[in-house]
Amino acid sequence: MTSTLDELRVDTPGRLRRRRIGYGAATAMLTAVMALGVVDAVGWLDVYGVDTARVRASGGGYELEVQYGTVSRPALATPFEIVVTRAGGFAGPVTVAVDERYLELWDANAIVPAPSGEISADDWVRWEFDPPAGDVLRIFYDGRIEPAAQSGRSGRVAVLDDGTPVVEVDFHTRVLP
Repeated sequence: MTSTLDELRVDTPGRLRRRRIGYGAATAMLTAVMALGVVDAVGWLDVYGVDTARVRASGGGYELEVQYGTVSRPALATPFEIVVTRAGGFAGPVTVAVDERYLELWDANAIVPAPSGEISADDWVRWEFDPPAGDVLRIFYDGRIEPAAQSGRSGRVAVLDDGTPVVEVDFHTRVLP
């Protein structure tokens, strides 16, 4: 009497070798994907989704802090926040300048609060804000990375006093496909 499983039990050395190679390749791929997931979850690398960082500097009586996306993808909302602090408050309008080329990376919805004035000059977009009540001006740039963006870009933000930067920070946003 013959079994219907007899055919399945017979493996040639060539079949076994191909099967082992296939299992090895699948195991290696799954291991690599899991390792990248663990590394990203722990925060060692900016690999997936939107990751952010903050840069700070002080000068001319101002403190400047910018939260920006270190890595993002096209069409994803990405944090971009500017905080200007001045002990004792602001005596007059506050002028914040952002690298014009960096802003080209964005598909903007709004700036909150809205600037009372805006001008583009010398590779900067200069926003003038009415003096806030208190010591802190917090600016939210509501936008997403331009859907057609294929690479990242470096940016700069500065606080200007009489048209001259008194404090400035530099940063870079990577855009992955």
